[in-house]
Amino acid sequence: MAVEVSRESPMPESDSYRIWEDPRNLELIGGAWWLVARRGKQIVGTWLVPIEAIDSSPIARRRVRALPYSSPRLTDSDPRRRREVWRELLRWVQTHCTGLEVPLAPDFADLGAVCEIGGFLEARHTHVIDSHESYRATQNATVRNHIKKASTCVRTVWHRDVSTFNFGASVVGAPADHVLVRKRLSAALAGRGQCEIVEAVHEDGAVGGVVVASSAGYAIIMHSWFDRRCGIRGIPSLLIDEVVTQIANRDDQSIIDLEGSVIASVDSFMDGTGARSAPYAIAYWYRERERLWERLQLSMDIPGRALP
Repeated sequence: MAVEVSRESPMPESDSYRIWEDPRNLELIGGAWWLVARRGKQIVGTWLVPIEAIDSSPIARRRVRALPYSSPRLTDSDPRRRREVWRELLRWVQTHCTGLEVPLAPDFADLGAVCEIGGFLEARHTHVIDSHESYRATQNATVRNHIKKASTCVRTVWHRDVSTFNFGASVVGAPADHVLVRKRLSAALAGRGQCEIVEAVHEDGAVGGVVVASSAGYAIIMHSWFDRRCGIRGIPSLLIDEVVTQIANRDDQSIIDLEGSVIASVDSFMDGTGARSAPYAIAYWYRERERLWERLQLSMDIPGRALP
């Protein structure tokens, strides 16, 4: 039976979606469409597609980087049937958009269909923790010492009051309206019980913090900051350790995503935290080949990527 794709209004609420799959975030991420794939009457795929309108021509890409990934949710377990659904979702986007540029999630391995429809894949990676035991076993001694020292100077506090979080320090270089989108998304997630703030407090003030968004067994540290001027070493490591420990105590099957970076110093730090490197792909397609070259050049020139 053929797969048919349509753009629809969001379906009833469900906590089975991961953050980037959830249709409740449709109006919160700076522009998006909700696509539904059916085989007969059965829903076999959904996709929260970010949309940026350029000169009245929609492009399937994030206007605001509010969510780290944009993978579809495919329900079929058979690889061939999954590929068919994913291919039809991509072809629908090709028909209605002039371009596609979306980051797929670390555990999304259905990449063949992107090449089949004429797309291009760029490799990136993040760092994830999917075992509390392996996190402890592979954490390097320097990180452990930093955690120990920081814990003698600061205390960690959990809460859901997103309005108190220092987005100005955690989102650097983004336009004010983009920061506002991230604030609104975090507040909406907190209202559903899907987002928490973890702060490192020294004396009476916060000297660091992270935003942790979680659903369906997947938690992401989406924003983070710490005050370098306070002179306390190890605050980032302590915050990560606090998140891992608390989430492991709640659900030892949860995956914790620390988010990735191409900045070598950040990437090297993540390598010592006890997390494992997890690859993911950015999928590109543009109707005009010249536009694809332009977007790839922008990726080559992002801060942190060393060029000869």
